[in-house]
Amino acid sequence: LVPGVGAQGGDAADVVRHAATADGTGLLVSSSRAILYAGNGEDFADAARTAATTLRDLINRHRPR
Repeated sequence: LVPGVGAQGGDAADVVRHAATADGTGLLVSSSRAILYAGNGEDFADAARTAATTLRDLINRHRPR
């Protein structure tokens, strides 16, 4: 579990570079605050999905190929 990526200022690229296994796996990245507070009211589901997929895509860009 890697805390602090997103709202707390953790850097996804650094996490993947320094903590992932050689094949780019081995991490469970937490970003609950950035997702939980992504939107208010009726836009919450869409905003939360966007925040989660944006982080996923960012992490995947830094995984070894």
